[in-house]
Order: sequence, then structure tokens, then C-alpha cells
Amino acid sequence: MIEASNNISGELLPGEVLLWAGRPNGDIVINWRDLGLLVFGIIWLFIDAFLWGTLLRYYATSFLLFNVGFTFIGFFATLGHFFMDAWRRRASEYALTNQRVIVYNGMAINRYKVQNIDSLSNINFIEDKDGYGSMYFGFIKYNTRRNFFAFNSDSVTGFERQPAIRNLYELIINARGKNG
Repeated sequence: MIEASNNISGELLPGEVLLWAGRPNGDIVINWRDLGLLVFGIIWLFIDAFLWGTLLRYYATSFLLFNVGFTFIGFFATLGHFFMDAWRRRASEYALTNQRVIVYNGMAINRYKVQNIDSLSNINFIEDKDGYGSMYFGFIKYNTRRNFFAFNSDSVTGFERQPAIRNLYELIINARGKNG
């Protein structure tokens, strides 16, 4: 018998059978998708350091507080988003039932994303060398406006940083076959 947390078990429909439940790996992960934001953050911090030097050299104290915001943006783009992403994943839970895919995000206002297994139009998974991987349902969009150059995981339902992702993929395919 597979056990799920109260967050997931409260969303199960009558007659729905839980096939798998899990949580993403909450470690800090650096991907190639983060490269654009990382380069942007480093360039931003170099420009910000030059601005700090100029402000301090010419005693422009009225602009010092203004520059603190620029420094914060640079540090967040360089390091902070890695910690924020790990924190977001630690607050997430996933479940696969015989009928649906359920994603719970404890940090979001709209906490649940649910998709019927039979309506999953596209299943993409990325497997790392260590066997961990991520699986996304639907079409992956890259949002360059909201998350700079990073992948926008808010737009797609998926399971992130799961061990043995290939086995989970096969479990979903088998569940779809039994329903169809």
C-alpha cells in the first residue's frame, strides 16, 4: 500500500487508486538552463560594483540606498534563485493515481495542478546520469520575460528531480494503457 501525505490523500476521488507518491529532491541544483541567468547576474554585479565605487568616490550618498536594490537583484540572479528553487521543490509533493497526475506546491496560491492521465498529450522526461530526472506533461515553454532565460516550470505540470524517472515514466504509460 502506497501512503501519501494529507495534502495528496485529501485530493483523491472516490475509487481512485494511488499508484505512486513522491517528493522532489530539495537539493540545490545547477542546470544548463540556469546559465543565462547566471551570466546575467555576474554581469549585473560587475556593473553594480562599478556603480558602488563611483557613488562612494564622489560621496553621492543620496543614491546609495537606490543602489542597494540593484545589488539585491544581482545577488538573486547569481545565487538566490538556486536557493529559492530548492525551497520551492521542498514544499512540493507528487502523486500518480490510476486516473490522474497530482502536483501539490505548498508555496503557490493555486496549490494543486491536476491532469487526467488519458488527456496527457505530451510526456517529456529528462534523465541525468545519476538516475534522477524530471518529467513534464504538456508542451514545455521557455519564458524569457518572467524568469529571464530560465525554464518556466509554473506553466507545465510535472515531476521534478525524481529518482528512477524512467520507471515512473513506464508506470504512467502502463496506467494510461489500462484506462484506454
